[in-house]
Amino acid sequence: MLIAALGVATFTVLAPAYARDHHDRDEDEERYEDEEHEEFQEMMMHIEMMNNALNLVDRISQITADESRTAVAAVMSLEEHYEEPEALVKSLEDLLGKVGDARVKRAIRFTLADKYNEIDRPEAAREQKIALILGKSGE
Repeated sequence: MLIAALGVATFTVLAPAYARDHHDRDEDEERYEDEEHEEFQEMMMHIEMMNNALNLVDRISQITADESRTAVAAVMSLEEHYEEPEALVKSLEDLLGKVGDARVKRAIRFTLADKYNEIDRPEAAREQKIALILGKSGE
């Protein structure tokens, strides 16, 4: 009976201490797993960013290997250099008469049609779209 009483007393004292220690160990393991997960996520984010950068370099290399593609990309990005759409339209109209490459002319006409609509010149936009449809890139 004395042994049973000692066992119960020991269990009563040690069980909560064991539970606290076990709980603390679980929290430490969870914290460690959370830190590992965050490190892994950060590493994956860096790998994805590097992959995207390499894909961009590859894509730019493909574009710049061809003069027409390069010029079309330049036409598409020209807008960022003009504050007013009217100034962009004037520049594109000037370029249209100077450019010899049909693909570049089509890119200019496509951009002009969009900008003409933006500055409330729907007839001019329609003319550019009709020229594109009819394949009149140089006229």
